[in-house]
This record gives sequence, structure tokens and C-alpha cells, in this order.
Amino acid sequence: MSRKYNDYVNQWSHFKRLFELCIADPTFYKEFISNPDEVARRVRLAVDVAMAKDSIKNYISGIESKPRLFNPYTCLTHIYVRRAQAAIRSRANLDNIRNQNFRAWFLRRRDKAQFDSYKLRNNQQFEFIPICFELSHGCSGECEFCCLNPPRFSGNFVYNLENGKLWWDVLGVCSDVVGRVVCSGACYFATEPFDNPDYERFIIDFHRMFGHYPQTTTVKALEDVNRTKGLLRLIGDEQLRNAVVRFSVISKKQLEKIHSTFSPKEIESVELLLNNPESMNGYTLAGRAFQLQGKLPTKRFFTNTTSVCVLGFVVNMYQQSIKLVSPRNPCAHYPNGMRTHEVTYFADKSSFESSLHKLIDKWMKQEIQRDERLVVDTEYERKENYLTFRGDRIHRTIGASETLFQSLKLFSEGYTMGEAIKKRGIPVYEQARLSEFVQMLYDFGYIDIA
Repeated sequence: MSRKYNDYVNQWSHFKRLFELCIADPTFYKEFISNPDEVARRVRLAVDVAMAKDSIKNYISGIESKPRLFNPYTCLTHIYVRRAQAAIRSRANLDNIRNQNFRAWFLRRRDKAQFDSYKLRNNQQFEFIPICFELSHGCSGECEFCCLNPPRFSGNFVYNLENGKLWWDVLGVCSDVVGRVVCSGACYFATEPFDNPDYERFIIDFHRMFGHYPQTTTVKALEDVNRTKGLLRLIGDEQLRNAVVRFSVISKKQLEKIHSTFSPKEIESVELLLNNPESMNGYTLAGRAFQLQGKLPTKRFFTNTTSVCVLGFVVNMYQQSIKLVSPRNPCAHYPNGMRTHEVTYFADKSSFESSLHKLIDKWMKQEIQRDERLVVDTEYERKENYLTFRGDRIHRTIGASETLFQSLKLFSEGYTMGEAIKKRGIPVYEQARLSEFVQMLYDFGYIDIA
């Protein structure tokens, strides 16, 4: 490795910080482009100004997808991002799912989400995780853009002898039933990790079980700086480089404080989620973000997509509940961008395992039975003997007879396949074709268990 390239490697944390300032504040970005040397000196960032300007300008212009080999900052960014993506994909590898019914369900629901969302379909950095754990109820962050719109914080699952044993039992059952893909999960969802004073003790157990620390995203990086720095030391440089910790930034003032509190090197491997109103980033139009449309008329709001990354189980240890969820495009029926299939409760290891299996057995059947109630949750239209199912900038056309079309309408009215057969008087020789047709739509994700 050349001495010059080593210089760029050493400067990359400073480049990352400059990049964050530009994305967080379009006014700052314009100043930097107009007078890069003066701005770089003002913010005390040691970078090759010409290369930094070239790399950031290309990214914001939308041509960052092809690394410019002559720009070391762009190359390094791609190296670091791809390394983190590879680590995430390794943890989320579907071969690590032990239960095959769950794996098939996960694939169906993932395909459905991608069919409905062009943005999800083309976002190579987005990975769904099959499980997450909540160690509190509600969230004290109350971020006005939060797509999940959780209730206010109301309590923690404290780490004591009894709860520590239950937590360890829950992790073990998840590993046995779902598989080691659980290590791709997180110990927060509609919660703030730092709300729980015992958060670190819980993730130490997680690491003992799986050999990985769970992902952590916090809006409270500044509330107790010593705690935050302790978390970074606990996780260590190697796992931090695998996209394990993120700071959510909700204002320019908060970003300035983060930059003044942590050196570029300290948070080189920490992703800053620039959610402040001025940021060039946008919000998914779900949850509380609906209310921001009038306040931020020029802000980019993303429709036909969801921010929900959990496709599977949300285990709340405080309420001792298991929620089965799948991502959906936000709408009046799914305002937070997800469907909650069912919520069950547990008291101990045995009831947790039993509840997990019951959810899998009920919702994740690989073959549709005639007594199953179904929901048709994909838009479709009929033209002659064809049905066209429409997603986001994509469609699929399938041949369908009058019998198949009318049966589909009956499913939407709450009839099971068996009831539809009886009501329509479908002869035996057509019943097999109907079963095959329903199974095909189910496998595609166009219909689901109601």
C-alpha cells in the first residue's frame, strides 16, 4: 500500500465528517462547493479538499453508484460500506433460518414487500431482520418523524436474577426454533435502547449467545456521553465496522454537539442517521411523519415504501409479548407501514416456545388448506381471461377462468376455498385447478392467510 493511499485511509474519518455536514445542511454544502478550502479550514478537517469536493459532489448528484477509481475517498467509502453490508448479509443469511415454514413465509412476505415498493426492490443496502427484542415499553425519544409512532415510554424490563434467566431462555429458544439468523436482530424496535439502564447487560448476554452484538440505534448519544463511549468500547472496533451502532440526529444543533463531543476517529464506524429537518435525506410517509407534510413543504417524503425492517417477530420483554409483523406500504389501514398478524403472550420459557410455535403453525403454512380464510391484498384487474396483479412499477399477468376470477372475489368477501367451491358449485375436475391457482397466488404473496 502506497504512502499516499495510507494518507487517504487516515483522513477518511475526516472526510466522513465533512460528508455528514454536507448532507445534513444544504446551505453548508453550497458553501463548501463554492469555497472548499476556506470551509474545510473552518471546520478543522484535514482532507484533500479537491478530492473531497469531487467525491461529495458526485454522490449528491446521484452518480455515486459507480466508484470513480481515481478518487480515493469514493473508493474507501465503497470499501467500508460494502464490508458492512457483507457483514449484515452474513448475519441475515436465510440459510441460518432453521424452521423451514418460517423461511418460506419470510421469503413470501419479502417478495410481497418488494413487489409493492420499487424503492425496496432497488435498495441493495436494505435487509429485513426476522426478529427483534424490545426491552422497554414505549419510547422517550418522541421524534416527530418516527414512522412507528410508539406510545410514550412507560417502563423497563430490568435486569435481575429472574429476568436475566428469562432473557437467556428466550434467546436460546429463538436460536433453537428460528435459527442463528437471530444474531442479525436488534434489541430495540419501537423503543429507545438507552431508555433501559440495563441495556448493556442484555446485549452482553446476546453476544454470549450468538457471538455478535445486536444493532443499536439511539437518539440519545449525548444524554450520557460516558455511557455512549462505554458502549462503543464494549462493542469494539471490529464489530463497530460491521454497521452495529447508529446515532439518530434530529437537529443541526445536536449534530454540532456530536461532532464537538466525539472526535472523527471515535465515531469513524458509527453511522449518523441525519434525520434533521434540513437534511437532504427524506422521511417515509408513515406514523408521525404524516404530520410533517405541512411543516416541511419542500421535504422529500417517500411513498410506496416502508421503514419497517422487521419481518417476523417483535418480542417485548417488558410486556412479555410476541408480535408477528410484516412490512406493508403505509396507508390508512397500515399507518405505520406494517401489518400486525397477531400478538401472543408468554410467562416463562415453556410458554414462550409454545407461543412461537403456535404463531408459526397458524400463519406460516406452506400449503393452503380449503378451510383457510384468505385476504387478497394485492391490486388486480381482469381483462378477458387474464388477471393482472399490480405492484409498484411492476405487474404480473396470469391466465384465469371465470371460475377462478369469481372465487377470488369470494375470498375477498370472507369465504374459504371450501365455501367458495360449495357456493359456486365448482365441479371436482375444476377444484384441483382452483387449488393450484390459489397456491400459486399464495406463493407469490398476492394473497395471504387472513
